[in-house]
Amino acid sequence: MDRVPEGPKRDLLIELHKLYQLADAPGLRGLSAEIADRLLLSATMNRDLLSKIFSGKRWPTIKQVDSLVRVLAEKSIRKTDIDAEAERFHQLWMSAEQPFLTEGGSAAENRMNAALNNSASSGDVGHLLEYALSQTPEGVRELLDTLQNRGWVRFAEGVVVGLAQLVTAAKVPALLVMLPSSYEPIGDLNFLRHFGRLRTVADVTESLLLLFHAGAQDPAAQLIHEVEESRSSSEVADIYIGIVSAGYDWRVGSGFGRMAGRWNESPDMTIELIREFRNRGYQEGVKRVISEYENFSPGKDKLELYRALEAEGLNDEKDLLLQYLARGAGWREACEFVMESSDLPYVSDRVREGFLSCRSDMEVSNFEHHFRYENAKRRLFRDGDSSER
Repeated sequence: MDRVPEGPKRDLLIELHKLYQLADAPGLRGLSAEIADRLLLSATMNRDLLSKIFSGKRWPTIKQVDSLVRVLAEKSIRKTDIDAEAERFHQLWMSAEQPFLTEGGSAAENRMNAALNNSASSGDVGHLLEYALSQTPEGVRELLDTLQNRGWVRFAEGVVVGLAQLVTAAKVPALLVMLPSSYEPIGDLNFLRHFGRLRTVADVTESLLLLFHAGAQDPAAQLIHEVEESRSSSEVADIYIGIVSAGYDWRVGSGFGRMAGRWNESPDMTIELIREFRNRGYQEGVKRVISEYENFSPGKDKLELYRALEAEGLNDEKDLLLQYLARGAGWREACEFVMESSDLPYVSDRVREGFLSCRSDMEVSNFEHHFRYENAKRRLFRDGDSSER
């Protein structure tokens, strides 16, 4: 009774046990093999699944009920019309799975239960997705909760991914409020991951602007991160220009920490984005990209970017990077860059002089002490056996 209380599900289980006894209680392994041999049956079931169905641990699909009933009815000691017996069990299953057929219920409940039934019978999440797209965000959350309670995790994830592909951009902020804040299959981050990768530039830009309007920093930052990770440089540039044109900044702080841009991953990606902005005559974008790379990359990476800009003949951008380094880098980062660029005396001297001329006495002192320490350490390991030292 604890597992299957009184009600239509228990009624179906009792009738199934009666039919099983009338079939002389065949062994489950043999019963499974016999079902598998019937090529025209709707579904096959292994021994473990049959055991769970008979014990009430697993609620069967209508196709599983149909296959099981037809084999048992054929083995029954009573003369039974197999099609009629299968139809009787279809009705028992429908009464248990869709109680609104006999007990009323709201129109929304009826539609959700119909979608659950159709997806369970066919294995196709499309029925659930079609229902979700017609619902308010609260209705979507109710559906996802129902799927989770039933343990239908793949269906739940399918609904979230399908919504990311098909929901109108205007509904995204309200929908995100109703999704759990997590990396789970039905979480808001999974939705944003697919939305950022699959939707058009116009849809992504519209949703970002709506999130900015609402002050929703965390989802906006995550969506920008997904765009940077997955889209072409041309698409990234279009989205960035759309954000800035509306008066917002793509560099978004969030509860996840500041989202690092794709330009931090390699100088090549940074140069791709610089070229996209140059082609559009958007010099402010060039400045932002180089500034952001300078803010979030170590000295060695900054030097790689400098060399890449030099190889591409992007002289104005080279100069801009040196300016940002001299004015904006921390004393450790500036020291690291100067050390790494020792084979480029002009570059090293310019950054060092610029740093020393615009920083406080304390920062200058820290820079000089650290510089001497790094120089001494390099000489030590260059001139002697590092393992003995």
